[in-house]
Amino acid sequence: MITFQCADWVITLYKLGSQNYKKVSYPIRYGCYHEILTPEYIFHYNLNGEIFLIQGKTNDWPHPSEWLKRTINHDWVYYFSGGYTSICDYLGEYYLPCFSYASNSLWDRDPFKDDSVQKALSLWPQNPEKLHMRLCEQQDIPEEIKTFSENISYMTGERLKTRAHSLHNIIDNTIPVLPPDARHMDYNCIPLMVSDGCLYNCGFCSVKGKKGFKKRSKENILYQIEALREFFGPNIYNYNTVFLGQNDALNAGSELIMFAAEKALDYFELEDSFLNGQYLILFGSVDSLMKSSETLFAQLDASPFRTYINIGLESFHQETLDMIQKPISKQSVEMAFDRMLEVNSLYEHIEVTANFLIDPEFPEEHWQSLLRLIRERLSHYVDKGTLYFSPLRQEGKKYMGNKFRQVKTLSRLPMFFYLIQRL
Repeated sequence: MITFQCADWVITLYKLGSQNYKKVSYPIRYGCYHEILTPEYIFHYNLNGEIFLIQGKTNDWPHPSEWLKRTINHDWVYYFSGGYTSICDYLGEYYLPCFSYASNSLWDRDPFKDDSVQKALSLWPQNPEKLHMRLCEQQDIPEEIKTFSENISYMTGERLKTRAHSLHNIIDNTIPVLPPDARHMDYNCIPLMVSDGCLYNCGFCSVKGKKGFKKRSKENILYQIEALREFFGPNIYNYNTVFLGQNDALNAGSELIMFAAEKALDYFELEDSFLNGQYLILFGSVDSLMKSSETLFAQLDASPFRTYINIGLESFHQETLDMIQKPISKQSVEMAFDRMLEVNSLYEHIEVTANFLIDPEFPEEHWQSLLRLIRERLSHYVDKGTLYFSPLRQEGKKYMGNKFRQVKTLSRLPMFFYLIQRL
């Protein structure tokens, strides 16, 4: 770690944060990063010189424990603390992510309208010039500080936008939604496409592709891996999670999934990450779960990865399935639910989770059928197999909050809301 006083700024390079992702009610930083500490703000930069965090220090900042995070898609997300206990009960996290784009959140909080937040977003691009001016007044400047100044000068807002586009070009797609299990890694993951589209293209879905399901070739996967390694550069060591995309990677089959996982582990040097452990996250469907072989699960379980597979079940009620235009039967959903429980009990390093929809206009039987399975199908509480509930729309927020609490009280599986967050 290198610390350098530069007038009223303090520059710290290679600052080390936590090596493990944690559920805590206070700000925590992960991996290795660079910091500019000014009288008004904390600015964090990754090892490429890209800004990724802003936190205010003055009284006009909304809350001393809240901050802004920039994603590799060049989106800004505001982490809102608002009543820690209730947020944690709803989301399984101590902070509510507030997005700068449309999502399905039940909370009306929009910090991007706050003057102090807007001010912070307008000020960070000025940091390179301000730092350069301060350095001109200094003597005996370490070479590492000079290099840092050059790097952040290069990573302008326009160049960061361009990098987001280049990421989409590498994977030849976008990631309109990440699995809810990405919350365990604070949504920090390397996207690797093993397939495109999904099997169903359900009527309710706002993130579906325009085409059906299609596997990627091994050659394409290798191309992505090599290009992604170059894209992430030195900051690759701040990642320990791979997201296999897009919306039903489980349907790509065991050969392609294991090929991608093993190559990613090697090329991305995940075992040398600043963060402990290696994680694999992906979406699956009812059909892809049911046809997945024991061989695949055994291979995943024996790999260095801890794997999270998220399955869209939506409802156990046929009328509701028809209403949302999901082309499967309730019997198929029930079989997939049982298979989820079975996989979770058999494999230590795999957790299959499930998504359900919540909406004020759903029939009461949607909830009754759900309760019959998540309570009566289990004899006791089980901590694997989290159920995520996604609001279909934003009307009826009070109803959905009350219904969620009512069902969660009776559930024998963990339950949380699922907010649509893109990469």
